[in-house]
Amino acid sequence: METIVLIAFIFLLLFIYGLFSQRLNSLSISGPMVFTVLGLLSSKLEGIQALNIDNESLTLIGQIALIAILFTDASNISLKDFFKVYKTPIRLLFIGLPLTMIVGTLTAKLFFPGYDWLLLAVLAFILSPTDAALGQAVVQSEMVPKKIRESINVESGLNDGLVLPPILICLAMLQEPATDLNSANLLPYIAKQLLLAPLVGSITGWGGSKLINWSVRKRLSDHLFQGISIVALAIVSYVLAEHLGGNGYISAFVSGLFFNADSKKVFETGQEFGEYLSQPLVLFVFFVLGAIMLPHYWDYFTLEVVIYALLSLTVLRMIPVIICLNRDKITFKEKVFIAWFGPRGIASILYFLLAFNMLPTDPGNETIFATIILTVTLSIFMHGITAVPYSNWLGKQTKAK
Repeated sequence: METIVLIAFIFLLLFIYGLFSQRLNSLSISGPMVFTVLGLLSSKLEGIQALNIDNESLTLIGQIALIAILFTDASNISLKDFFKVYKTPIRLLFIGLPLTMIVGTLTAKLFFPGYDWLLLAVLAFILSPTDAALGQAVVQSEMVPKKIRESINVESGLNDGLVLPPILICLAMLQEPATDLNSANLLPYIAKQLLLAPLVGSITGWGGSKLINWSVRKRLSDHLFQGISIVALAIVSYVLAEHLGGNGYISAFVSGLFFNADSKKVFETGQEFGEYLSQPLVLFVFFVLGAIMLPHYWDYFTLEVVIYALLSLTVLRMIPVIICLNRDKITFKEKVFIAWFGPRGIASILYFLLAFNMLPTDPGNETIFATIILTVTLSIFMHGITAVPYSNWLGKQTKAK
């Protein structure tokens, strides 16, 4: 099966899924669950077995998906109001997230003692960002208090961009022996990657939004192309940063942060168009997870890998979150709810692909990669299945107060 045939096959599955999506969602069966299972069932097809994780077409789709997600998620947040309005997400992002990354790294050393600290940090950092899409029923449920829904959504929208710089730094340091990087030029390389990208992103995001706002005020652009222009801006930000020697993903994220649509209608158009672009790509990636990634790493799912994956989804996330929300004015039940709904999903998969393409293939790296893949797979089902019943339970508890 050629790559183009595989892509057509997946989009046929997308069409069929779309016909029944509302009914499936009402049964707590999410899109990521469906496409991961469909991918696994398709993994024995001869053409799919011949595909590799580093296939260029699959990597390109993953790159576009990551750019769209980073930009769209970041553009959801108003920088002007962020520190005034989002007190709970601030604690989650600037206390809970670093704690999760540190505790995850230290725990990984207990399970994989012979591994490089930097590699273990990559594992913990990749498994730190959350994906609200895996618990979509939570952020859409009227049963869940608005503040809790907003906190989960804002945290998920920003933590994938915040963990990217430390992931890139660790990967660059791990690459050092195998590339022309050395201790003398490693720091300038990292500085160029991490400082140039925010500069490019802020200019393109702020400047692009000003041009779009001007065009809308002058009635020069139509409704459709307002959305297209916003998504195109994310791609431009990525490519420009890469061309200048910065990191395109960071640039796309910062561009989204600095994007500011004057019109609510224009903002919603951009969000809607971004969803239309990213959602098929995201489900495509989940299909690849089941069809190619899971079979590839099946033999690496040792007891240590399984236990660490389960810990990552529970105590390694939940304890730091409960600690950071200690002074927050929400109930303990709501704190536990937020702590549980930190699913690992598309960001972790796409950062895995980033690491896979940057690091050499050896048994040590493969074990770390297998841990990431298993954690995401478990999260898809654990968080997907519990989203509706747990939301309903919390809603009843809130009303009973």
